[in-house]
Amino acid sequence: MNIETKKIGEMSNDLKGKVEKIIDILKLDFLPLSEDEQAPERKLAHYTSTYTTNKLLSKEKNKDKPSAFRLNTINNVNDPSEGKLLTNYLESVKENSFYKPDFDERLHAFISCFTFNHDSLNQFRLYGKEDNKEASGVSLVFNKDFFKENDSQSCMNNIFINRTIKNVKNNSDEGDSSAKRIEKQSVMRCVYIDPTSDYIHLAQRNRLTFFREFGRENLEGGSIPKAEIECIEYENYIDKKTEDFREAFIELKSIYNDAIDKKKSLKKLSKEDSDKIDSLLDMIILPLKYLVKHSAFQEEQECRMVYITSLDDPKVKMDFGKFLYVEYEPEVKANLDKIYIAPAATQYQPYLAKLLCGTNSLGKK
Repeated sequence: MNIETKKIGEMSNDLKGKVEKIIDILKLDFLPLSEDEQAPERKLAHYTSTYTTNKLLSKEKNKDKPSAFRLNTINNVNDPSEGKLLTNYLESVKENSFYKPDFDERLHAFISCFTFNHDSLNQFRLYGKEDNKEASGVSLVFNKDFFKENDSQSCMNNIFINRTIKNVKNNSDEGDSSAKRIEKQSVMRCVYIDPTSDYIHLAQRNRLTFFREFGRENLEGGSIPKAEIECIEYENYIDKKTEDFREAFIELKSIYNDAIDKKKSLKKLSKEDSDKIDSLLDMIILPLKYLVKHSAFQEEQECRMVYITSLDDPKVKMDFGKFLYVEYEPEVKANLDKIYIAPAATQYQPYLAKLLCGTNSLGKK
């Protein structure tokens, strides 16, 4: 209600609206592009080890369910600039320096990574290694039911931010591990930017995936491959989404900088109030921080589920010195579409086949 900071409050509200719009643009809706076709982005892959796959598909001792799928701490990612790129872009800091992400016990991010590249040899070499051996893991391909889709609520509700953790212990929760798992989440495509230019790329399927899906199938009465037609339609869809994102992203930067400039112009602003404004602006852009990645990682075509909460949250679990994570409620086996096996893991095919009895989910790279 302070008359001097009222304008910043109005700008903050505009900033929040722009963040919501961008999240809505990036969120996967799993919808088909035409009535007679399947959704081109209906499946996402997650690369992991054979050890983890066994835990996710087989029942644990003395338990009636397999291990839960996990979202792991953002501190484990392979890109040290995570969380910094967005702020650098908004503040027009053009540099290629890499930083470790900030540690915030009050607002800590947990993520799980997926990709449109279901059977990429390069990603098999990088992820899911068993005993640090390249191409020794598997690619778990999930269908759309594994994720929240067509969420009609506020676009920022797919990011959970809990600043005041209450005591949730009660008798009904005793012994029920699923009571401390997070509910089905939306998944969003990452954005790749180059800090030294205006280059922007949204995570997407590449042409090869369409030709692998449709093979040599041609359109009826013509010689044009169906893969070509489907790919062109999809590229038009992505081009439109990229343009929508670019426009909203530029507007986001403009609003953010106007708020910063307005704050600097307030001569009587105390250090405490200045810090509060900075904290507010950072809070508003928080849902986007872990969706913006460096262009050097573009080949991964990554999508993410992001869950942000305090480390006090009872859903946050720990294996000291190894893992910090939250567990995901939907079960893996019920939502698997296919499994691709890396070249150095083919000896696990019969074991995976045993785990998948009653399904039709086994592929081989």
